[in-house]
Amino acid sequence: WGRLPDEPPRLQKAEVLAEEHERAVIRRSIALTFATEPVVQITIETMTPDSGGPFPLFLTQTTHRVWAVMAVSRGYMACVYPACDEDDQSARFVEVYPECDWTTIPRRAWLAGRALDYLLTLDEVDGERVAITGHSRNGKQSLIAVAIDERITSVVSSSSGAAGASPYRFTSEREFLESVETTTLMCPDWFHPRLRFFTGREDRLPMDTHGYLALIAPRACLLSTALNDGCESTFAVERAYLAAQQVYAWLGRADALRIRWRPGGHETRAEDIQNYFDWFD
Repeated sequence: WGRLPDEPPRLQKAEVLAEEHERAVIRRSIALTFATEPVVQITIETMTPDSGGPFPLFLTQTTHRVWAVMAVSRGYMACVYPACDEDDQSARFVEVYPECDWTTIPRRAWLAGRALDYLLTLDEVDGERVAITGHSRNGKQSLIAVAIDERITSVVSSSSGAAGASPYRFTSEREFLESVETTTLMCPDWFHPRLRFFTGREDRLPMDTHGYLALIAPRACLLSTALNDGCESTFAVERAYLAAQQVYAWLGRADALRIRWRPGGHETRAEDIQNYFDWFD
């Protein structure tokens, strides 16, 4: 991961840029300004049912905005935060923390917490029920977000692959080219450059990614993996599950960590996302 900031920045101001009310849902675009040097501003989107509450909170990235729409239809308040390839506002914090050698995926995971800093001040939010998910590389950051922020209570890892639900010890070029070697060559900004030291020596890693799951325990964690997913070895996911299950069992929450085997490849279907919400429910 590299080094992350020791303390989160103070939220200086939250400003509603736009608000729409349609079909029993209130949608807001909100600018969050942080008391940093230089000052950093990010923009999030919230979708809230117009009656009832407080609501369980669902977090996801801009790439998966349609999942947020599904969430609000299921009775959640949803937040779309800007931390994906198409919309990565986490990079604005790099200049603020020159002492940090953090990299793209962990930095995006950290940004989920900055959205949460604001969201947990709202009366509409049930702070005891906070869920997050993302798919593929966004699945990686979702696991990291929960590992570093105990305020998030539930996560679905959707085909997060190597450096996600798949430990590097059980991953190779045969799995969507996501070995240490190819990941650090093709996507060198995802994780710290020193990861390359373990090319061909994955067994020498002091900690592999099943450690994410141990850090998440005993909170709810679902590993969703497809039976024919070229990005993720079902064997590797099972090995991570078995390793982390020891921690969950020790904490008395063995059922809070589960695997969902789904048909097909790396893609997801609407049925899959609805099943993710069944898990959160």
